[in-house]
Amino acid sequence: MGDVQDQIASLLNEAKFANASDKIRAFKMARELLLTRGHLLIPDFIDEIMSFQVDQAQSVRREAISLGVSLCESHVSPAVLQSTLSALSGFAQYGRESGAALTTAKLALSGIITLYKLIFALVFALGPGIEPDPDLQQVWAFASSLQDHYVRSVLGAEATVGERVLFVAFIEQNIKLFLSSEGPAVEGVPRSQGPLPAHHSLLDPGALVTSAEETFISMVTAIRPENIECIPAPVAMAIIGTICRVARAFPRLYGKLVPALNVLATQVSPSGRSSPLYPRDYHYVYVLILHVQKKKKTKSSH
Repeated sequence: MGDVQDQIASLLNEAKFANASDKIRAFKMARELLLTRGHLLIPDFIDEIMSFQVDQAQSVRREAISLGVSLCESHVSPAVLQSTLSALSGFAQYGRESGAALTTAKLALSGIITLYKLIFALVFALGPGIEPDPDLQQVWAFASSLQDHYVRSVLGAEATVGERVLFVAFIEQNIKLFLSSEGPAVEGVPRSQGPLPAHHSLLDPGALVTSAEETFISMVTAIRPENIECIPAPVAMAIIGTICRVARAFPRLYGKLVPALNVLATQVSPSGRSSPLYPRDYHYVYVLILHVQKKKKTKSSH
C-alpha cells in the first residue's frame, strides 16, 4: 500500500506544475491506482484532487470533477462526500464567464445530483436510535441547503437555461427519493427495506413527504399559463417531463397534475408569441396528457 500511496502522491505533485494535458494524464493514472489498488487511500487524496477547482484550464477542472465523483461512488463515506460536494458547489459557481466554464459548471451540477443520492442513501440507512457521526450530519446539512437553493433557482433568471434544466433533474430525483418507501440502491451502502422509521435521527418521514409534495406543486404551478410565459422553453419542457414522470411513479399525485396540463394545452395558444413553447412542444404536451390519463385509468381499474 505504501508503494501505491507514493505513486499517487508523486502523480498529484507533478500535476501541480504540469501543463493541462499532462495534468489530465496524471489524473487518469491516479484514477487507475485509486480505484484498483488504493481504494482505502481515497480519503487521503480527495482534498488534493479537489483543490484543482481553481486550475486555469477548464479541461483540468472537468477531469477533477469526473475523478471526484468516481471516487465518491467507489468509497461512499461522509468525509469524502463532504470534501467533494463542497468542491463541486465551487466548480458550479467559479469563473462562469465563458462557454467552457459553463460546461464545467453543468458537469459539476450533474455530479452534485449523483452525490446527493449517495448522501441520502447513507442517511436513510441509519437504523433506529443510531446517532450519525458529525461528518454525516455536516454533509447532510450542506446537501439540504443545496436542495433548497436549486428549487428556488429553477424559476429564477440568474442561472443559465442549461443549469436550470439540471436543477429540474435534481428536483425530480429528490422528489422520488423523498416519496419512496425504501432507501435508494447504492453500492457499498446497506439498503433499508421498508419505510423510514418514525424516530430517525436525521430524517422526518412526514417532513420528507410534505417537502416533496410542496415541491411538486410548485413545479405544477410553474406551468400554469400565467407563469409559463416567463420560463424558457427548454426549462418548461423539462418541468413538464419531470412532473409527468413523478406522477407516473406516484399515482396519488395525478390529481394535482392532469388539470394543470389540460389548462396548459387548452389556454395557451401555440401561435401566441408570448409563449415559450413551440408548436411541436404542444404535441408533446398532448401526448403526455393522454399517457398520464391512460395510466390513471389503468390504476383505478385494478
